[in-house]
Amino acid sequence: MKKHAPTRFWWYWQLTGSLLTATLLCYALIFLFGGLTEDSTRLAIRWSARFAVVFFCVAFGASALQYFFQNSFTFWLRMNRKYLGIAFAITHLCHLGFLILLQQRFHPVFDLAKTSSLLAGGTAYFFVVAMLLTSFDTFSKRLSPRQWKWLHTIGGWWIWAIFFNSNLKNVLKYPGYLPLFLLLVGVAVLRVMLILRKKKILQL
Repeated sequence: MKKHAPTRFWWYWQLTGSLLTATLLCYALIFLFGGLTEDSTRLAIRWSARFAVVFFCVAFGASALQYFFQNSFTFWLRMNRKYLGIAFAITHLCHLGFLILLQQRFHPVFDLAKTSSLLAGGTAYFFVVAMLLTSFDTFSKRLSPRQWKWLHTIGGWWIWAIFFNSNLKNVLKYPGYLPLFLLLVGVAVLRVMLILRKKKILQL
């Protein structure tokens, strides 16, 4: 079997810390140069959403990427999927924090949102928190392996659907969102292909 050489990359908590430090620095610069204004808050909301989508897609698609494209980088992604997922969860909670700031200081974003959107988004955040907590042994040991797998599979697809719907609306108005939209589509295609491949193997 071909050996991988992943020592070139960051590993585990070093990866999580590096990603979160970079994103927090971005938010700090936004408010440092723009002040605590509605425009700055909206900019932080947009960037936190973009970071969250990228981190999510990499974590959500890590297994499929490693299965179809076996090399040192995809091996590293697969081994660090948990820590990428933690970075995603914290980043997405920062996104929620900026939305709350917008609601409290500048614009009643939650008051104007549709009930269906609030329920869908609220459910996504439930999964984000549940998946984050069960990434640690203290909470994961309370679930059976089957329960843990169902939580992370259903939660992952629910979050993907929320991101897909949001970015589909954005890409129809702003072409700049196309890379994020294509990333979401690509990850879903790879995940589905992996499921179909495994089913085919089991049937042989």
